Amino acid sequence: RQDKRSDPRVGERVPYVIVYGSPGLPLIQLVRQPLEVLQDPSLRLNATYYITKQILPPLNRAFSLLGADGFHGRWNV
Repeated sequence: RQDKRSDPRVGERVPYVIVYGSPGLPLIQLVRQPLEVLQDPSLRLNATYYITKQILPPLNRAFSLLGADGFHGRWNV
């Protein structure tokens, strides 16, 4: 949808966010530029994605060092 000359170079970081969409849509169709989300009030950040894919895995790794299972709330003593 944008100018093809502005494609990122290899290794260049690209800012993006994941928004809510219809169930079953591929993740790539839920990717938006941060500015696009700020300008369009109908777009909302996909909190479920960020919690389950970005927050819980590192927390679970940290809890596992203490012998806890972060996903099931159990202690492995």
